[in-house]
Amino acid sequence: ASMGNEGLMAFASDDPETSQALSALRSLDLGGCGADEAGLVAFADALASSAARLPMLETLVVGGNPGTQGDAWEPALARLRESRPGLDVAWRAADAGENPETQEMQANLLAGAGGGA
Repeated sequence: ASMGNEGLMAFASDDPETSQALSALRSLDLGGCGADEAGLVAFADALASSAARLPMLETLVVGGNPGTQGDAWEPALARLRESRPGLDVAWRAADAGENPETQEMQANLLAGAGGGA
């Protein structure tokens, strides 16, 4: 089963119960959930328009969805990043790690993988 557009719309909804239940969410991986361009743009715009939607969200992964290939996705992503500069949005393989906390974790992992002195 796939979350798709219906699931994205539930996350972006104004329903008070849904909003309250998701208010502490810090990381959301929607990669490969089958969302098309309309669903991803609506979700990004909903997050960009209200800081009350998923207010603690720090990391959003949306790669692997057909919607990231559409012409409207990148402008919607730009609006989201402008309104939430602390949100790390990964939609291509090279995008992971824009958040300083994520970069620190990667550096620590790489230092540990080096085997030490």
